[in-house]
Amino acid sequence: MRRAKWLLPVLALLMLLAACGEEPSAPAGTPEPQPAATGPAVPEPTEVPTPEPTEEPADPVADALEQYRIVVGQADTYLYDPDAEPSGNYRYALVQMQPEDTAPTLLLEQETADYLYYALAFRYDPASGSAIQLTGSLMEGMSQMGGYRGGLTMQGDGNGIRITEMSGGTGQTDIYRVTLDGDCLKTEQQWSGLMDAVPAELSFIQIEWHETGDTAALDGWTPGEVPQPGTPADPVADAPPEDEGRLVLTGTLDAYSYDDVAAMTGSHLTNDYERQSNPTYWLIVLDEPQTIEIMSGGGPGMFSNEASMIWVSEPAGLEAYAGQHVTFSIDPEHTFWPSDTSLPLGQPRTEDVHILN
Repeated sequence: MRRAKWLLPVLALLMLLAACGEEPSAPAGTPEPQPAATGPAVPEPTEVPTPEPTEEPADPVADALEQYRIVVGQADTYLYDPDAEPSGNYRYALVQMQPEDTAPTLLLEQETADYLYYALAFRYDPASGSAIQLTGSLMEGMSQMGGYRGGLTMQGDGNGIRITEMSGGTGQTDIYRVTLDGDCLKTEQQWSGLMDAVPAELSFIQIEWHETGDTAALDGWTPGEVPQPGTPADPVADAPPEDEGRLVLTGTLDAYSYDDVAAMTGSHLTNDYERQSNPTYWLIVLDEPQTIEIMSGGGPGMFSNEASMIWVSEPAGLEAYAGQHVTFSIDPEHTFWPSDTSLPLGQPRTEDVHILN
């Protein structure tokens, strides 16, 4: 079994060294400078008034978006990870890396055949009028093997990107802050522990991704309102809605083939009967793996374990939400952990889903 690929952002610090010294004295024997010859007075030149500009100064946001449109249009020409096998799908996002930024940073992300995503970052340089690729890359996604789960969001205090990594086997979670350091991405660890113990002040804001074929987001951009450092982004708006007696979760709902689900869960079992009887799986892939307490499939009572997706075995009425990010609830007494090796391997299933948004 090969280990999951892991790539943390490349850290680099570009330093400029300047040498200062005293101005050298004239070498011995150098003749002293003589005063210039006296001649007729030369009239002072007439000052020519500077003409008023005929157009407004360049708009850095508009210029940045124009350059980013070029970058997005050639998304498949960049090297994201030398060992990754691209799936052919790319997406992008405009983010505000620092509260004082007047122009956005572009994130350009490549999907791979291993269900991992590698992202590059580009900054607009007003001096050259071009988009500069920053040193370093970011990774997120769900590894087929090894239990790696990673996600990219924005820091709730408005300063940088947040990387959340978790081990599917132990629940060990590490949170990192990614900021700008010149033309480099700088990564620093913020916190480490179990997922259910993440401090409330380490809030985050979801990144809005767009397919590269949809460039409408590049038509305009306005800096967002950034919450004060050390406080949640918006504790009222970010609080999940309640659904009495039910578990409320967030994720992306979509349909998958048998082979898709086998790859996503790291299963190497081939069950032709299951492949034929379940040609399509409706799954809600959670934003982040969650520890949930639901019914045990192997006997009476409740059992607590980590879930990264929910299989909706009866999706009637949910097809309209295909491909969408949803907030939903499940009844823990009508959601079950599997007691066999059917797909999705080790993930809960339910027939009872309420879409809340």
